[in-house]
Amino acid sequence: MTGSLALVLVILIGFSNAKKVKDNDDKLIAVALMFRHGDRTIITTYPNDPYKDLKYWPEGFGQLTNRGVERIKTFGKWFKRKYEEILPTNFGEMYFQSTNSDRTRNSSKYFISELYDDEKWQNVIKVLPWQENYYLKWNKTCNKYIEAKTRYIKYLINNLPEDFDGIFDYCTEKTGKKAVDLLYFENLHGVLENEEEERNLTLPDWTGKIYPNKTQYLSFLSFSSHSGLPILAKLANGPLFDLIINNFENNTYKLMAFACHDTQISNILKTFNSFHDIPKYAASIIFELHQTKSMGKYINILYKEDDNIRPIILENCTKNCDLKQFKEVLKPFTLTPEQWNQECTN
Repeated sequence: MTGSLALVLVILIGFSNAKKVKDNDDKLIAVALMFRHGDRTIITTYPNDPYKDLKYWPEGFGQLTNRGVERIKTFGKWFKRKYEEILPTNFGEMYFQSTNSDRTRNSSKYFISELYDDEKWQNVIKVLPWQENYYLKWNKTCNKYIEAKTRYIKYLINNLPEDFDGIFDYCTEKTGKKAVDLLYFENLHGVLENEEEERNLTLPDWTGKIYPNKTQYLSFLSFSSHSGLPILAKLANGPLFDLIINNFENNTYKLMAFACHDTQISNILKTFNSFHDIPKYAASIIFELHQTKSMGKYINILYKEDDNIRPIILENCTKNCDLKQFKEVLKPFTLTPEQWNQECTN
């Protein structure tokens, strides 16, 4: 009886080990990465700003700071450690696009220099003019998007909490610039935060009534509005989703990387119902494509901010989400560039 039991245990252990070997065929085969640029100087100011003079911003407006360079390099080192197994060995295995701004172009260069010693890899970075950039939409004009967003922002403003009464008039008086929408507060909060945290400047006394809590709330609301409705999410992100899904289906690139802005990061997070705070510098969304013999291709999504990493779980698309299911879940928000043009002209 004891011998029979031992034989059964040997068989079960052998079966268990065989199953582990089968499960261990999991292979990471591609990654799509979106990351925000590093720390920057202010990109705008206001007429009454005591620090609007360029002497406070010797790098220029909207430029990477030394801290931003180091943050991007640190992110690049981390990415190389984590994903070295799938880093392309030739240009044809990588798609790398940056928005057309100094801070994203330079962030791209510092990032890729941490992946490869050879400076030739800088040549893989593609920069498209704004009006040709369907994938990192920012200034590309779509009247349908503008009209829907204008209505939505009006609704949000009309339904602000009572303690925000008078804030538009107050800020208009103090800044010397008329407060007309949420984007105004997105910009104002960014300026005040940058001046205080990046340059350690003392903010004017009047800001104490609104900064940081109220301006941060309105800024968050502004970021939320960019993809706050299904139609806005589709028009803001559709071609990018199409590009990523097509690559995962066809195995064209091992690595797709997009150097972008807080707007693009927040758009994706909002579409995924995972937008909880304004993205920090070098915040990133990482789409991992895995494959096993038993499961086929499946997706995992991560969000990284500084040293914090969390999974992004989509509705009806849990961890280890089948690629076909991932495509189905994103179908309402996916558009080809041709479909985007049709939507925006109808």
